Amino acid sequence: ADTTVLIACDSTVWNGTTYVTSGIYRDTLPSAAGCDSIITLDLTINGSNAAYTTTLIACDSTVWGGTTYTISGMYIDTVQSVSGCDSIVMLDLTINESYEDVIDTLYKCTGDSALLAGSYQTVSGLYVDTLQSVIGCDSILRTELIIDTVVYSTTNLELCYGDSALFGGFYYGVSVVYADTLQAQAGCDSVSILDLTIKDINFGDTTSLVTCDEYITQLGDTISTSGIYYDTLSTINGCDSVIVYDIIVNNSISVNLVDTACGSYTSPLGNIYTSTGTYTDSLVSLLTSCDSLVIINLTILCDDIDGDGIPDVDDDDNDNDGISDDDEGTGDSDGDGIPDYLDIDSDNDGIYDVVESGNGSLDTNNDGVIDTDDNGFIDNDNNGMADGSENTSPQDSDGDGIVNHLDLDSDNDGIYDVVEGGNGNQDTNNDGVVNSNDNGFLDSENNGMSDNTQGTNPIDSDNDGILDFVDLDSDNDGIYDVVESGNGFQDTNNDGVIDLQDSGFSDNDNNGMADDSQGLSPIDTDSDGTADFLDLDSDGDGCSDVVEAGFVDGDGDEYLGDSPTSQDSLGLVLNSGGYFIPADYDYNGIYDFLEEGSQVIFDIHPSESEIFSEGDNIILSTGTNSLSTIFYQWQMSSDYGSNWSNIIDNDIFSGAQTNTLTMNGLTKEFDQYLFQLTASTPGYICGSDIISEPSLLELETILIPQGFSPNGDNINDGWHISGLDQYPINHVEVYNRWETKVFETDNYGTNNQWNGIPNVLNGLVFGNSNVPEGTYFYIVTFGGDFEKKKPIKGYVYIRNK
Repeated sequence: ADTTVLIACDSTVWNGTTYVTSGIYRDTLPSAAGCDSIITLDLTINGSNAAYTTTLIACDSTVWGGTTYTISGMYIDTVQSVSGCDSIVMLDLTINESYEDVIDTLYKCTGDSALLAGSYQTVSGLYVDTLQSVIGCDSILRTELIIDTVVYSTTNLELCYGDSALFGGFYYGVSVVYADTLQAQAGCDSVSILDLTIKDINFGDTTSLVTCDEYITQLGDTISTSGIYYDTLSTINGCDSVIVYDIIVNNSISVNLVDTACGSYTSPLGNIYTSTGTYTDSLVSLLTSCDSLVIINLTILCDDIDGDGIPDVDDDDNDNDGISDDDEGTGDSDGDGIPDYLDIDSDNDGIYDVVESGNGSLDTNNDGVIDTDDNGFIDNDNNGMADGSENTSPQDSDGDGIVNHLDLDSDNDGIYDVVEGGNGNQDTNNDGVVNSNDNGFLDSENNGMSDNTQGTNPIDSDNDGILDFVDLDSDNDGIYDVVESGNGFQDTNNDGVIDLQDSGFSDNDNNGMADDSQGLSPIDTDSDGTADFLDLDSDGDGCSDVVEAGFVDGDGDEYLGDSPTSQDSLGLVLNSGGYFIPADYDYNGIYDFLEEGSQVIFDIHPSESEIFSEGDNIILSTGTNSLSTIFYQWQMSSDYGSNWSNIIDNDIFSGAQTNTLTMNGLTKEFDQYLFQLTASTPGYICGSDIISEPSLLELETILIPQGFSPNGDNINDGWHISGLDQYPINHVEVYNRWETKVFETDNYGTNNQWNGIPNVLNGLVFGNSNVPEGTYFYIVTFGGDFEKKKPIKGYVYIRNK
C-alpha cells in the first residue's frame, strides 16, 4: 500500500472526501489486475489563527505592519503564521496631536528677569519653551515678556482763588508744580506731576448810567434808587468777577385829564379817539428823558357811531355785526373799553361777532360788519340793521347759556375759539383772548378787534362745512377734539364736550370755558407744528390716528368712514363708528394714536441649533427693536415645523412671553424639536407680527438601539441612531459574526437609516431580502470637525419576525 504525507491549512480534499482533522486515513482502490489496492494518507491539519486586536496610542503618527497611520481608527491586516496559514490582526489606533499653547503675557519691572527659553531673560520679547503634555505629546508654550519702565504723567489744573486741589493725599492751594510716586500695573514706579495754577479775583470796570424808574442788573436784581451797587458773577473759568454799577434813577411823571369831544378827539400825542373811554398816552420828558403818562378820561358826544346814517338812538345795530344792540347790551364782556353793542369782537377771540352769531354769510367782504359794502345788503325799515340778520338769535352751539360771540369755547371742547379760529399765535399769554395783554396787539381802528385778526376767516380744517370752533371733530378722524387736545379726562361722560354733565365741571368766570381747561394749550405730540386735534397722524409714526384709535377707514384717506361722509351740526361723522374711547392695545395707559410706534424687527435671532444632554438647561435669546411695546410668544414644533403650538410657563419652560426662553431639565423626548419666537406690536396696528428663525434642539448623546425589527409592521422597522445628525460627516459599517461586511454608508442619518437589507454584495443574501436574523457588529466613525472623536463600536440584534 502507498502512503501519502500531506500538510494543509484548516481542511483538505483527498480522493473526493473532505478532511478537517489530522490523522492516518486509508482507502481501498481496485488495481489494474482487478485486485484491491490500499492507499494511506498521513494528514496534518494546521488551523488559521483567530483575529486579535492591538490597541495603540501615538503622537501625530505611527507605523504598523510596515504602514504609516496618521488618523485614529480600526485597521485590519492579514499575516502568515509559521505553519504557513493566514492570521488576521486588528489595530485599534488613537492618534493624539501635539499642540501649541496660547501666548502668555508676563510683566516685569526694569532690572528684573524671568526664566524663559532655558535662561533668565531681561529684555522684552517673545520666548518659546517646549514641554510635554499630559497625553505625552509635545506642547509649545509661548511667553511674551514685557519689561515695564517708569511712567511719567502730568496734570495741568487751574483753580479759583480760595480753592485747593487734593493730590498725593494732600490739599494744595498755591500755584506750583507738585510730584507724587505711585505704582504702575506691574508694580513698577510711576511718577505723577500736578502743575497747579490759582487764579485771582477779577474786578471789572464800573458801569455808569442814567435810567428811568428802575434798572435790572445782569443777575436780575431791580435797582429803583440812585447809588453804587455790586454784582458778583462767574467768569468762563468759573472764578468770581465783580461788576460795579453807578446808577442814577429818574422817575416818570403821570398826569390825569378829563375831556369831552364831538365826533373824534385828538390826544396830546396826536392819537385820534372816536369813542368814549379811558386812554393812556406816553410822552418823553425833556428834563429827565423818561416817559410822561397822560391818562385821558374821554367822553365822545356823537349820534352815529357806525356811520350808516342812522342816529345811534334809532340804530338797532350800532356796530353792524348782525346782532341787535338789545341782545348785545351795554356791557363790556372782554373789558377792552368798548361796549359789546359797539364791539365787533365782543369776546376778543379773534372771530367776528357776525360769524359767531351765525350771520357770517351776510358779511361778504369779511370786514366784520354787514353794511352797504356787502353784496345783497338791504335795510328796508332803515333801522340800522340788515334785514337778513333781523329777528335772528345769536347762536349758542354748546348750549351752555353763553352765546358764541361771548363764549371763549363755543363748542366746549376744551380748546379756545381763538386757537380753533386760526389766531392762536396772537394770544401770546394763552388766556383765550387777543387784547392789550398780548405782545404785538394793536387796535388802530378802536373797533374792539385786534388789527392782526381782522379779516381772517375761521378755519374749517376737515372741509365738512362746520367751522373748527364749533366742530367737535375738527379733523374728522373719529376722535373728539377734547381728547386730542389733552383734556379728555375732563369729559367724564365721553360726549365730546366739557359741561355741567361732567363730574367736577366749573366755570366760575362764566366765560363759557371750563375752569380746568382754561390756560392749557392743545397738545402737539409729534412736535410738527400741527396740534393733535388738527393732525391726522398725531404721533408722526406713519399710521393714521383713525386706524390707531381702533376705528374704520375703509378707503384709506385717514378720515373716519368711507368718503363721501355726512356730518351732524357738531361736525361729527355719521354712521361710521368712532367717538369711543381710543384704543390702547398694549395696555400701557397711553392711547395708541399718541404713542409713536414702528414695525418690530429682529436684531438677533435665536441660535440655529442647541445641542443638549438629558437634564440640561437651555436658554434661547433674541434681540428685537421697535418704538412700540413688543409682545412675545414662544412656540414649539415636534414635527419639523408642520405644526406649532404656543408655550406656557411651567416646570420646564419659563419666559414663554419674553424674548428669552429658559428650558429646565430637558429629556431626550425634546430631541429634534424646533422653537421660534413670535413678536408683535399691538400698540402699532400698522405693523405686522414677525417670526424669528427657528432653533433646533439636538440630543448630544448618541443613542444607538441594540436591536430593531425590519418586518414591515411600521414599528421599529429602521435602525434610528438618535443624536447622530449633529455629526453630519460620519461613516457606519455593519459586520456579521464571521466578520463579513453587510452594510456600509456615509453620512448616516434619518433620511438613510438602515432597514436590514444589505448594500454590500457578498453572496450571503439573494434578492431584496433582509440579512438573516442574528447579532451583528457595527463601527461608527466620524469626519470633518469631529474626525478626532473616538469611534463607537457595539452589537445590534436584527429580528425579522
